[in-house]
Amino acid sequence: WERYNLLPASANVYLKGNYIGTTEINLNAKDTLEIGLGRDDGILMERNQIRKKSERKVLGKEIKEVLAHEIVVRNTKSETVNITIEDQIPIAENKKIEIELLENPENGLYLEKEGKLRWTKSIEPGASVKLSYQYKIKFPKYETLYVY
Repeated sequence: WERYNLLPASANVYLKGNYIGTTEINLNAKDTLEIGLGRDDGILMERNQIRKKSERKVLGKEIKEVLAHEIVVRNTKSETVNITIEDQIPIAENKKIEIELLENPENGLYLEKEGKLRWTKSIEPGASVKLSYQYKIKFPKYETLYVY
Protein backbone atom coordinates (compact mmCIF):
# COMPACT_ATOMS: atom_id res chain seq x y z
CA TRP A 1 0.00 0.00 0.00
CA GLU A 2 2.98 2.31 0.50
CA ARG A 3 3.55 2.54 -3.24
CA TYR A 4 0.17 4.29 -3.75
CA ASN A 5 1.23 7.52 -1.98
CA LEU A 6 -1.95 7.65 0.09
CA LEU A 7 -2.65 10.58 2.40
CA PRO A 8 -4.37 10.32 5.79
CA ALA A 9 -7.98 11.27 5.13
CA SER A 10 -11.59 10.16 5.02
CA ALA A 11 -12.51 7.81 2.18
CA ASN A 12 -15.85 6.84 0.67
CA VAL A 13 -16.51 3.09 0.70
CA TYR A 14 -18.43 1.30 -2.07
CA LEU A 15 -19.44 -2.37 -2.06
CA LYS A 16 -20.68 -3.97 -5.27
CA GLY A 17 -21.18 -0.50 -6.74
CA ASN A 18 -23.25 0.77 -3.80
CA TYR A 19 -22.11 3.51 -1.43
CA ILE A 20 -22.03 2.10 2.11
CA GLY A 21 -20.29 4.87 4.08
CA THR A 22 -16.98 6.43 4.96
CA THR A 23 -13.83 5.23 6.66
CA GLU A 24 -10.58 6.79 7.82
CA ILE A 25 -7.24 6.00 6.23
CA ASN A 26 -4.67 5.83 9.03
CA LEU A 27 -1.12 5.73 7.71
CA ASN A 28 0.51 5.30 11.13
CA ALA A 29 0.42 1.52 10.64
CA LYS A 30 3.82 -0.03 10.04
CA ASP A 31 3.21 -3.26 8.11
CA THR A 32 -0.56 -3.51 7.66
CA LEU A 33 -3.05 -0.90 6.55
CA GLU A 34 -6.45 -1.56 8.11
CA ILE A 35 -9.49 0.06 6.54
CA GLY A 36 -12.98 -0.48 7.96
CA LEU A 37 -15.36 -1.44 5.19
CA GLY A 38 -18.55 -1.41 7.23
CA ARG A 39 -21.02 -4.15 7.98
CA ASP A 40 -20.98 -7.40 6.00
CA ASP A 41 -24.51 -8.68 5.35
CA GLY A 42 -23.14 -12.23 5.09
CA ILE A 43 -22.14 -12.25 8.77
CA LEU A 44 -24.94 -12.22 11.35
CA MET A 45 -24.17 -11.31 14.96
CA GLU A 46 -26.30 -11.36 18.07
CA ARG A 47 -25.32 -10.35 21.61
CA ASN A 48 -27.52 -11.23 24.58
CA GLN A 49 -27.31 -11.14 28.33
CA ILE A 50 -27.46 -14.63 29.89
CA ARG A 51 -30.00 -14.04 32.65
CA LYS A 52 -29.45 -17.45 34.33
CA LYS A 53 -25.81 -16.58 34.99
CA SER A 54 -26.41 -12.93 35.95
CA GLU A 55 -27.25 -11.79 39.46
CA ARG A 56 -27.31 -8.80 41.79
CA LYS A 57 -26.66 -9.05 45.54
CA VAL A 58 -26.54 -6.46 48.29
CA LEU A 59 -23.81 -7.36 50.79
CA GLY A 60 -23.78 -4.88 53.67
CA LYS A 61 -22.59 -1.55 52.25
CA GLU A 62 -21.71 -3.03 48.85
CA ILE A 63 -23.54 -4.26 45.80
CA LYS A 64 -22.11 -7.15 43.82
CA GLU A 65 -23.44 -7.53 40.29
CA VAL A 66 -22.46 -10.42 38.04
CA LEU A 67 -23.27 -10.11 34.35
CA ALA A 68 -22.89 -12.76 31.67
CA HIS A 69 -23.16 -12.26 27.90
CA GLU A 70 -23.17 -14.50 24.87
CA ILE A 71 -22.26 -13.49 21.33
CA VAL A 72 -23.36 -15.68 18.43
CA VAL A 73 -21.70 -15.13 15.04
CA ARG A 74 -23.13 -16.91 12.00
CA ASN A 75 -21.49 -17.12 8.58
CA THR A 76 -24.16 -17.16 5.84
CA LYS A 77 -21.59 -16.84 3.07
CA SER A 78 -20.47 -19.66 0.77
CA GLU A 79 -16.82 -19.35 1.87
CA THR A 80 -14.95 -19.55 5.17
CA VAL A 81 -14.46 -16.19 6.88
CA ASN A 82 -11.71 -15.12 9.24
CA ILE A 83 -13.12 -12.62 11.68
CA THR A 84 -12.10 -10.65 14.73
CA ILE A 85 -14.90 -10.08 17.23
CA GLU A 86 -14.57 -7.39 19.89
CA ASP A 87 -16.69 -6.58 22.90
CA GLN A 88 -16.11 -4.48 25.95
CA ILE A 89 -16.72 -4.79 29.66
CA PRO A 90 -16.87 -1.69 31.86
CA ILE A 91 -13.74 -0.06 33.19
CA ALA A 92 -13.69 1.95 36.41
CA GLU A 93 -11.75 5.08 37.14
CA ASN A 94 -13.27 5.27 40.61
CA LYS A 95 -11.15 3.21 43.08
CA LYS A 96 -14.30 2.28 45.02
CA ILE A 97 -15.61 0.33 42.02
CA GLU A 98 -14.04 -3.06 41.29
CA ILE A 99 -14.49 -4.90 38.01
CA GLU A 100 -13.24 -8.42 37.43
CA LEU A 101 -13.49 -10.73 34.43
CA LEU A 102 -14.75 -14.06 35.84
CA GLU A 103 -15.22 -16.28 32.79
CA ASN A 104 -13.68 -16.16 29.35
CA PRO A 105 -14.00 -19.78 28.18
CA GLU A 106 -13.13 -19.11 24.55
CA ASN A 107 -9.85 -17.53 25.69
CA GLY A 108 -10.50 -14.15 24.17
CA LEU A 109 -7.65 -11.69 24.48
CA TYR A 110 -8.49 -9.43 27.44
CA LEU A 111 -7.07 -5.90 27.37
CA GLU A 112 -7.80 -4.94 30.96
CA LYS A 113 -6.95 -1.21 30.76
CA GLU A 114 -9.39 -0.76 27.87
CA GLY A 115 -11.91 -3.36 29.07
CA LYS A 116 -11.79 -5.00 25.63
CA LEU A 117 -12.26 -8.65 24.81
CA ARG A 118 -11.08 -9.82 21.40
CA TRP A 119 -11.49 -13.18 19.66
CA THR A 120 -10.10 -14.19 16.26
CA LYS A 121 -12.07 -17.01 14.66
CA SER A 122 -12.35 -18.88 11.38
CA ILE A 123 -15.98 -19.73 10.62
CA GLU A 124 -16.95 -22.27 7.96
CA PRO A 125 -19.83 -21.57 5.53
CA GLY A 126 -23.19 -21.93 7.27
CA ALA A 127 -21.54 -22.43 10.68
CA SER A 128 -21.95 -20.46 13.91
CA VAL A 129 -19.62 -19.63 16.76
CA LYS A 130 -20.79 -18.92 20.32
CA LEU A 131 -18.65 -16.78 22.61
CA SER A 132 -19.52 -16.09 26.22
CA TYR A 133 -18.00 -14.23 29.12
CA GLN A 134 -18.93 -13.17 32.62
CA TYR A 135 -17.75 -10.31 34.79
CA LYS A 136 -18.36 -8.97 38.29
CA ILE A 137 -18.80 -5.39 39.44
CA LYS A 138 -18.53 -4.54 43.12
CA PHE A 139 -19.42 -1.01 44.20
CA PRO A 140 -20.68 0.98 47.21
CA LYS A 141 -24.43 0.82 47.79
CA TYR A 142 -24.78 4.62 47.60
CA GLU A 143 -23.31 4.73 44.03
CA THR A 144 -25.65 4.51 41.04
CA LEU A 145 -24.33 2.48 38.12
CA TYR A 146 -26.00 1.70 34.84
CA VAL A 147 -24.58 -1.51 33.40
CA TYR A 148 -25.86 -3.33 30.31
